[in-house]
Amino acid sequence: MLGRARVYSVHASPAAAPEDWVLVPEGFSWGAFVFSWMWLAYRRLWLALGLFLGVLVAIGLARVLTGFDAGTHATLVLAAMVFLGLEGNDLRRARLEARGWRELGVVGARSLDEAEVAMLARFAPAAAVAAPVPQGLYQRIGPAAEGGMGQTMPGIA
Repeated sequence: MLGRARVYSVHASPAAAPEDWVLVPEGFSWGAFVFSWMWLAYRRLWLALGLFLGVLVAIGLARVLTGFDAGTHATLVLAAMVFLGLEGNDLRRARLEARGWRELGVVGARSLDEAEVAMLARFAPAAAVAAPVPQGLYQRIGPAAEGGMGQTMPGIA
């Protein structure tokens, strides 16, 4: 099944090899929206985690002190989660930048695997040529398997 292409920003640490560069997808982060504080902890976004938990506590205190109903409380919590989904990947990019990583540019691909190949081909041509082909990505078929001329088919495991 063909998926829609996504755009990923490419981030490189001065000390990291091209294989260790980070791809951050552009757009809404469903993981941040659904798992909120757990996603922030997993991504080690500690300041954002503290602020998010502070917002949740403030919403809870406001409900206790003002007595607004459960529907309003749920709406405010949902709004905080939507905001986190909208800004989650930008928070990741800001953290990488604060740690000295630089953004090299963007690549477009249908999957994370395709984005990694495009990243290496565009930003590290020497590394892309020297990089081993992942197991299962390509498989020789036909006479080539026995050493003759054949064709290479992508995605056959």
